[in-house]
Amino acid sequence: MSTNDTVLLLANGASSVDLATAPEGARALFAQAVEQVCAGLAEKIVGDGEKITKVVEILVRGARDEMAAEKVARAIGNPLLVKSSWFGEDPNWGRVLDAAGYVRTGLIEEKVDMYYDDIPVLSHGLAQNAFLPQWKLAVKKARFRIVLDLHLGPGTFRLLASDLTEGYVNYNKSE
Repeated sequence: MSTNDTVLLLANGASSVDLATAPEGARALFAQAVEQVCAGLAEKIVGDGEKITKVVEILVRGARDEMAAEKVARAIGNPLLVKSSWFGEDPNWGRVLDAAGYVRTGLIEEKVDMYYDDIPVLSHGLAQNAFLPQWKLAVKKARFRIVLDLHLGPGTFRLLASDLTEGYVNYNKSE
């Protein structure tokens, strides 16, 4: 959200390269290269946040459409309670699911599967408490993934977020 966290891709035609007349597959290769560069920059931007300790990849799949998946991912990645629980290394799936429900995209709790990395957290909305020790290990890592499968449609969205630390607040509270 900062102007310091901006990536711009400009094309003015000066190179005289025309992807429309380029060899077959060149457009797809170019698009893939741009996507890889942007993904790498996104990782660096999030990972370079002031005083953060964790980068969390949020993957929402099975939403009604891509727009709904994005809303759910952002609802998980933005709340201070969720971010502070990541800093506290608390695998509080209730906060994650509660945040996902805020956007009112038609989430049906009994359909939701959730994972920390590849470790089951919810299966059809039921907590898989036997895995609690593994959840705790997953959220202790500097980088972990939350997968939320809503089982409602084809929508998918990936978001990178960071935790909220005391250091971040102290660093940014004044000049």
